[in-house]
Amino acid sequence: SGSVRNNFDGVHIELSGDSAPFLAELEKNPPPLSRIDSITIRECRSQSRPEGFRILESEASGEALQAISPDIAICGDCRREMFDPSDRRHRYPFINCVNCGPRFTIIENLPYDRPSTSMRAFEMCDACRKEYSDPSSRRHHAQPIACPACGPQMDPPDWEAVWLQSMRTGRIVAVKGVGGFHLACDALNAEAVSNLRKRKKREAKPFALMVPNLEWVREGCHLSTKEERLLTSRERPIVLLKVKSGFQTLGLIAPGLDTLGVMLPYSPMHDIMFDRFPHPVVMTSANYSSEPMIHTNAEAQKRLGDIADVFLFHDRAIINRCDDPVCAVHGGQTITIRPGRG
Repeated sequence: SGSVRNNFDGVHIELSGDSAPFLAELEKNPPPLSRIDSITIRECRSQSRPEGFRILESEASGEALQAISPDIAICGDCRREMFDPSDRRHRYPFINCVNCGPRFTIIENLPYDRPSTSMRAFEMCDACRKEYSDPSSRRHHAQPIACPACGPQMDPPDWEAVWLQSMRTGRIVAVKGVGGFHLACDALNAEAVSNLRKRKKREAKPFALMVPNLEWVREGCHLSTKEERLLTSRERPIVLLKVKSGFQTLGLIAPGLDTLGVMLPYSPMHDIMFDRFPHPVVMTSANYSSEPMIHTNAEAQKRLGDIADVFLFHDRAIINRCDDPVCAVHGGQTITIRPGRG
Protein backbone atom coordinates (compact mmCIF):
# COMPACT_ATOMS: atom_id res chain seq x y z
CA SER A 1 0.00 0.00 0.00
CA GLY A 2 1.06 3.61 -0.42
CA SER A 3 1.04 6.37 -3.02
CA VAL A 4 2.87 7.86 -6.01
CA ARG A 5 3.09 11.42 -7.35
CA ASN A 6 5.22 13.54 -9.69
CA ASN A 7 7.02 16.72 -8.79
CA PHE A 8 9.74 18.78 -10.48
CA ASP A 9 12.59 16.44 -9.62
CA GLY A 10 11.00 13.11 -10.49
CA VAL A 11 8.61 10.44 -9.22
CA HIS A 12 8.00 10.13 -5.47
CA ILE A 13 6.65 6.81 -4.18
CA GLU A 14 5.69 6.11 -0.57
CA LEU A 15 5.43 2.42 0.31
CA SER A 16 4.15 0.70 3.41
CA GLY A 17 5.16 -2.91 3.97
CA ASP A 18 7.76 -5.06 2.20
CA SER A 19 9.08 -2.83 -0.58
CA ALA A 20 11.55 -5.32 -2.12
CA PRO A 21 9.11 -7.05 -4.55
CA PHE A 22 7.72 -3.67 -5.62
CA LEU A 23 11.18 -2.25 -6.35
CA ALA A 24 12.26 -5.40 -8.19
CA GLU A 25 9.19 -5.20 -10.43
CA LEU A 26 9.72 -1.46 -10.99
CA GLU A 27 13.29 -1.98 -12.22
CA LYS A 28 12.48 -5.12 -14.24
CA ASN A 29 9.28 -3.92 -15.96
CA PRO A 30 9.08 -0.11 -15.99
CA PRO A 31 6.57 1.60 -18.33
CA PRO A 32 7.77 1.38 -21.97
CA LEU A 33 8.55 5.10 -22.32
CA SER A 34 10.11 5.57 -18.90
CA ARG A 35 13.80 6.01 -18.20
CA ILE A 36 15.05 5.37 -14.69
CA ASP A 37 18.22 7.40 -14.05
CA SER A 38 18.49 6.54 -10.36
CA ILE A 39 16.49 5.27 -7.41
CA THR A 40 16.99 6.79 -3.96
CA ILE A 41 15.46 4.98 -0.98
CA ARG A 42 14.79 6.55 2.41
CA GLU A 43 13.05 5.00 5.42
CA CYS A 44 10.38 7.03 7.18
CA ARG A 45 8.19 6.46 10.22
CA SER A 46 4.41 6.42 9.92
CA GLN A 47 1.74 6.29 12.62
CA SER A 48 -0.66 4.23 10.49
CA ARG A 49 -0.57 2.05 7.40
CA PRO A 50 -2.47 3.51 4.42
CA GLU A 51 -5.10 1.41 2.69
CA GLY A 52 -4.56 0.55 -0.97
CA PHE A 53 -2.30 2.34 -3.42
CA ARG A 54 -3.18 5.82 -4.70
CA ILE A 55 -1.99 8.09 -7.52
CA LEU A 56 -1.86 11.60 -6.09
CA GLU A 57 -2.02 14.95 -7.86
CA SER A 58 1.37 16.29 -8.97
CA GLU A 59 3.19 18.85 -6.84
CA ALA A 60 4.89 21.98 -8.18
CA SER A 61 7.82 21.54 -5.82
CA GLY A 62 11.39 20.29 -5.82
CA GLU A 63 14.28 21.13 -8.14
CA ALA A 64 13.46 21.26 -11.87
CA LEU A 65 15.44 18.16 -12.77
CA GLN A 66 12.70 16.08 -14.39
CA ALA A 67 13.42 15.19 -18.03
CA ILE A 68 10.69 15.97 -20.55
CA SER A 69 9.70 12.95 -22.59
CA PRO A 70 10.11 13.33 -26.35
CA ASP A 71 7.29 12.82 -28.82
CA ILE A 72 6.99 9.14 -29.67
CA ALA A 73 5.65 7.51 -32.85
CA ILE A 74 2.24 5.83 -32.78
CA CYS A 75 2.40 2.40 -31.13
CA GLY A 76 1.10 -0.83 -32.65
CA ASP A 77 -1.89 -1.00 -30.29
CA CYS A 78 -3.11 2.49 -31.23
CA ARG A 79 -2.56 1.79 -34.93
CA ARG A 80 -4.68 -1.36 -34.71
CA GLU A 81 -7.47 0.52 -32.93
CA MET A 82 -7.31 3.38 -35.42
CA PHE A 83 -7.97 1.07 -38.37
CA ASP A 84 -10.63 -0.98 -36.54
CA PRO A 85 -14.09 0.12 -37.82
CA SER A 86 -15.68 -0.97 -34.52
CA ASP A 87 -13.36 1.16 -32.36
CA ARG A 88 -14.58 4.56 -31.19
CA ARG A 89 -11.28 6.10 -32.34
CA HIS A 90 -11.56 4.63 -35.85
CA ARG A 91 -9.47 6.82 -38.22
CA TYR A 92 -8.96 9.43 -35.51
CA PRO A 93 -5.69 11.26 -36.33
CA PHE A 94 -4.93 12.17 -32.69
CA ILE A 95 -5.17 8.72 -31.10
CA ASN A 96 -2.52 8.08 -28.41
CA CYS A 97 -1.87 6.24 -25.15
CA VAL A 98 0.77 6.17 -22.40
CA ASN A 99 3.11 4.36 -24.81
CA CYS A 100 2.99 6.86 -27.68
CA GLY A 101 2.00 10.32 -28.82
CA PRO A 102 3.01 13.95 -28.28
CA ARG A 103 4.95 15.02 -25.21
CA PHE A 104 7.64 17.69 -25.70
CA THR A 105 5.77 19.59 -28.42
CA ILE A 106 2.68 20.16 -26.24
CA ILE A 107 4.22 20.87 -22.81
CA GLU A 108 4.39 24.33 -21.24
CA ASN A 109 5.41 23.55 -17.64
CA LEU A 110 6.55 20.79 -15.33
CA PRO A 111 5.36 18.48 -13.92
CA TYR A 112 4.02 16.89 -17.10
CA ASP A 113 0.25 16.89 -16.48
CA ARG A 114 -2.61 17.79 -18.80
CA PRO A 115 -3.20 21.31 -17.32
CA SER A 116 0.45 22.09 -18.20
CA THR A 117 -0.01 21.16 -21.87
CA SER A 118 -1.91 22.50 -24.87
CA MET A 119 -4.37 19.62 -24.32
CA ARG A 120 -5.94 21.59 -21.44
CA ALA A 121 -8.06 23.27 -24.14
CA PHE A 122 -9.92 19.98 -24.66
CA GLU A 123 -12.20 18.79 -21.85
CA MET A 124 -12.27 15.00 -21.62
CA CYS A 125 -15.56 13.30 -22.40
CA ASP A 126 -16.92 10.72 -19.93
CA ALA A 127 -15.51 7.79 -21.95
CA CYS A 128 -11.99 9.28 -22.06
CA ARG A 129 -12.11 10.26 -18.39
CA LYS A 130 -13.06 6.71 -17.47
CA GLU A 131 -10.00 5.35 -19.35
CA TYR A 132 -7.78 8.06 -17.88
CA SER A 133 -8.83 7.10 -14.34
CA ASP A 134 -8.66 3.32 -14.81
CA PRO A 135 -5.31 1.77 -13.71
CA SER A 136 -5.99 -1.25 -15.95
CA SER A 137 -6.32 0.94 -19.07
CA ARG A 138 -3.48 1.65 -21.51
CA ARG A 139 -4.60 5.28 -21.33
CA HIS A 140 -4.40 5.56 -17.54
CA HIS A 141 -2.97 9.06 -16.96
CA ALA A 142 -2.12 9.47 -20.66
CA GLN A 143 -2.10 13.27 -20.62
CA PRO A 144 -2.91 13.81 -24.36
CA ILE A 145 -5.83 11.31 -24.24
CA ALA A 146 -8.53 12.27 -26.75
CA CYS A 147 -11.22 10.92 -29.04
CA PRO A 148 -13.39 12.31 -31.87
CA ALA A 149 -16.02 13.44 -29.33
CA CYS A 150 -13.74 15.59 -27.17
CA GLY A 151 -10.31 15.99 -28.74
CA PRO A 152 -8.52 17.97 -31.44
CA GLN A 153 -10.04 18.10 -34.92
CA MET A 154 -8.72 18.43 -38.45
CA ASP A 155 -9.60 21.38 -40.68
CA PRO A 156 -11.12 20.84 -43.20
CA PRO A 157 -13.27 18.01 -41.77
CA ASP A 158 -13.03 16.08 -45.08
CA TRP A 159 -9.25 16.32 -44.93
CA GLU A 160 -8.69 12.71 -46.05
CA ALA A 161 -10.47 13.34 -49.37
CA VAL A 162 -8.69 16.69 -49.79
CA TRP A 163 -5.32 15.01 -49.20
CA LEU A 164 -6.00 12.22 -51.70
CA GLN A 165 -7.24 14.58 -54.40
CA SER A 166 -4.28 16.92 -53.86
CA MET A 167 -1.73 14.13 -54.22
CA ARG A 168 -3.45 12.75 -57.32
CA THR A 169 -3.49 16.16 -59.01
CA GLY A 170 0.10 17.16 -58.22
CA ARG A 171 -0.70 19.87 -55.67
CA ILE A 172 1.57 21.06 -52.87
CA VAL A 173 0.04 20.64 -49.41
CA ALA A 174 1.01 22.44 -46.20
CA VAL A 175 0.39 19.92 -43.40
CA LYS A 176 0.34 20.80 -39.71
CA GLY A 177 1.99 17.86 -38.00
CA VAL A 178 3.36 17.06 -34.55
CA GLY A 179 6.13 19.64 -34.23
CA GLY A 180 5.35 22.09 -37.03
CA PHE A 181 4.26 22.39 -40.64
CA HIS A 182 5.55 20.28 -43.54
CA LEU A 183 5.22 20.87 -47.26
CA ALA A 184 4.20 17.69 -49.06
CA CYS A 185 3.75 16.52 -52.64
CA ASP A 186 3.78 13.25 -54.60
CA ALA A 187 7.47 12.28 -54.77
CA LEU A 188 6.96 10.41 -58.06
CA ASN A 189 5.34 13.41 -59.78
CA ALA A 190 8.27 15.27 -61.37
CA GLU A 191 6.22 18.40 -62.06
CA ALA A 192 5.00 18.61 -58.46
CA VAL A 193 8.51 18.16 -57.01
CA SER A 194 9.91 20.73 -59.47
CA ASN A 195 7.17 23.23 -58.53
CA LEU A 196 7.88 22.74 -54.81
CA ARG A 197 11.60 23.37 -55.38
CA LYS A 198 10.91 26.55 -57.38
CA ARG A 199 8.31 27.96 -55.00
CA LYS A 200 10.41 27.26 -51.93
CA LYS A 201 13.48 28.72 -53.69
CA ARG A 202 15.45 25.65 -52.69
CA GLU A 203 17.75 25.13 -55.66
CA ALA A 204 19.84 22.16 -54.59
CA LYS A 205 19.27 21.17 -50.95
CA PRO A 206 17.74 17.66 -50.83
CA PHE A 207 14.16 16.97 -49.76
CA ALA A 208 13.22 14.28 -47.24
CA LEU A 209 10.81 11.52 -48.22
CA MET A 210 8.13 9.86 -46.16
CA VAL A 211 7.33 6.42 -47.54
CA PRO A 212 4.41 4.07 -46.85
CA ASN A 213 6.31 1.02 -45.61
CA LEU A 214 9.57 -0.92 -45.47
CA GLU A 215 8.73 -2.74 -48.70
CA TRP A 216 9.02 0.52 -50.59
CA VAL A 217 12.29 1.35 -48.82
CA ARG A 218 13.79 -1.99 -49.84
CA GLU A 219 12.64 -1.49 -53.40
CA GLY A 220 14.18 1.97 -53.73
CA CYS A 221 17.17 1.93 -51.37
CA HIS A 222 19.89 -0.32 -49.98
CA LEU A 223 18.92 -1.17 -46.40
CA SER A 224 21.04 -2.82 -43.72
CA THR A 225 19.64 -4.47 -40.60
CA LYS A 226 20.81 -1.56 -38.43
CA GLU A 227 19.27 1.01 -40.78
CA GLU A 228 15.99 -0.92 -40.72
CA ARG A 229 15.97 -0.95 -36.92
CA LEU A 230 16.62 2.80 -36.91
CA LEU A 231 13.82 3.49 -39.41
CA THR A 232 11.30 1.46 -37.41
CA SER A 233 12.40 2.66 -33.95
CA ARG A 234 9.90 4.51 -31.79
CA GLU A 235 11.76 7.75 -32.62
CA ARG A 236 11.16 7.29 -36.40
CA PRO A 237 14.02 9.54 -37.63
CA ILE A 238 14.90 10.46 -41.19
CA VAL A 239 17.63 7.99 -42.17
CA LEU A 240 20.10 8.67 -44.99
CA LEU A 241 20.14 5.65 -47.32
CA LYS A 242 22.00 4.73 -50.51
CA VAL A 243 19.64 4.73 -53.49
CA LYS A 244 19.32 1.90 -55.98
CA SER A 245 19.55 2.85 -59.66
CA GLY A 246 16.36 3.75 -61.46
CA PHE A 247 14.69 6.07 -58.95
CA GLN A 248 12.95 8.32 -61.46
CA THR A 249 12.77 11.63 -59.61
CA LEU A 250 16.04 11.37 -57.63
CA GLY A 251 17.60 14.27 -59.56
CA LEU A 252 14.79 16.56 -58.44
CA ILE A 253 14.59 15.30 -54.84
CA ALA A 254 18.32 15.04 -54.06
CA PRO A 255 20.25 16.77 -56.88
CA GLY A 256 23.75 15.36 -57.42
CA LEU A 257 23.46 12.84 -54.58
CA ASP A 258 23.18 9.06 -54.46
CA THR A 259 21.46 9.10 -51.05
CA LEU A 260 17.94 9.81 -49.88
CA GLY A 261 16.67 10.99 -46.51
CA VAL A 262 13.82 8.54 -45.81
CA MET A 263 11.38 8.22 -42.90
CA LEU A 264 8.33 6.12 -42.13
CA PRO A 265 4.99 7.54 -40.94
CA TYR A 266 5.24 8.43 -37.26
CA SER A 267 1.90 10.03 -36.36
CA PRO A 268 -1.65 8.65 -36.64
CA MET A 269 -2.39 11.35 -39.23
CA HIS A 270 0.49 10.13 -41.40
CA ASP A 271 -0.74 6.55 -41.23
CA ILE A 272 -4.18 7.64 -42.42
CA MET A 273 -2.60 9.72 -45.22
CA PHE A 274 -0.66 6.73 -46.52
CA ASP A 275 -3.63 4.45 -46.15
CA ARG A 276 -5.33 6.81 -48.61
CA PHE A 277 -2.32 7.44 -50.86
CA PRO A 278 0.25 4.60 -50.53
CA HIS A 279 3.06 6.29 -52.49
CA PRO A 280 6.30 8.06 -51.50
CA VAL A 281 5.72 11.70 -50.56
CA VAL A 282 8.15 14.59 -50.28
CA MET A 283 7.79 15.75 -46.66
CA THR A 284 10.00 18.78 -46.09
CA SER A 285 9.92 21.28 -43.23
CA ALA A 286 7.81 24.33 -44.03
CA ASN A 287 10.32 27.00 -43.15
CA TYR A 288 12.59 29.31 -45.06
CA SER A 289 16.33 28.64 -44.98
CA SER A 290 17.95 29.20 -41.56
CA GLU A 291 14.57 30.05 -39.97
CA PRO A 292 12.68 27.94 -37.38
CA MET A 293 9.76 25.73 -38.38
CA ILE A 294 6.39 27.38 -38.89
CA HIS A 295 4.10 25.98 -36.20
CA THR A 296 0.89 28.07 -35.99
CA ASN A 297 -2.06 28.10 -38.36
CA ALA A 298 -1.98 31.89 -38.70
CA GLU A 299 1.73 31.98 -39.50
CA ALA A 300 1.33 29.18 -42.06
CA GLN A 301 -1.46 31.00 -43.88
CA LYS A 302 0.54 34.21 -43.90
CA ARG A 303 3.90 32.82 -44.98
CA LEU A 304 3.11 29.75 -47.08
CA GLY A 305 0.38 31.18 -49.31
CA ASP A 306 2.78 31.51 -52.25
CA ILE A 307 4.04 27.93 -51.87
CA ALA A 308 1.13 25.71 -50.83
CA ASP A 309 -1.98 25.07 -52.92
CA VAL A 310 -3.82 23.42 -50.02
CA PHE A 311 -3.65 23.62 -46.20
CA LEU A 312 -4.40 20.83 -43.72
CA PHE A 313 -4.77 22.33 -40.24
CA HIS A 314 -5.68 21.03 -36.79
CA ASP A 315 -6.56 22.83 -33.57
CA ARG A 316 -4.06 21.29 -31.13
CA ALA A 317 -1.53 24.03 -30.38
CA ILE A 318 2.16 23.23 -30.87
CA ILE A 319 3.95 24.76 -27.88
CA ASN A 320 7.52 23.72 -28.73
CA ARG A 321 8.25 23.40 -32.43
CA CYS A 322 10.42 20.42 -33.26
CA ASP A 323 11.90 19.33 -36.57
CA ASP A 324 12.44 15.74 -37.70
CA PRO A 325 15.76 14.20 -36.60
CA VAL A 326 18.25 13.10 -39.26
CA CYS A 327 20.46 10.04 -38.71
CA ALA A 328 22.81 7.80 -40.68
CA VAL A 329 24.61 4.52 -40.07
CA HIS A 330 28.35 4.63 -40.73
CA GLY A 331 30.78 1.87 -39.86
CA GLY A 332 28.06 0.13 -37.87
CA GLN A 333 27.49 3.19 -35.69
CA THR A 334 24.44 5.44 -35.64
CA ILE A 335 25.31 9.10 -36.24
CA THR A 336 22.83 11.82 -35.33
CA ILE A 337 23.24 14.55 -37.94
CA ARG A 338 20.37 16.66 -36.65
CA PRO A 339 18.61 16.03 -33.33
CA GLY A 340 14.87 16.64 -33.21
CA ARG A 341 11.48 15.04 -32.60
CA GLY A 342 11.81 11.77 -30.72
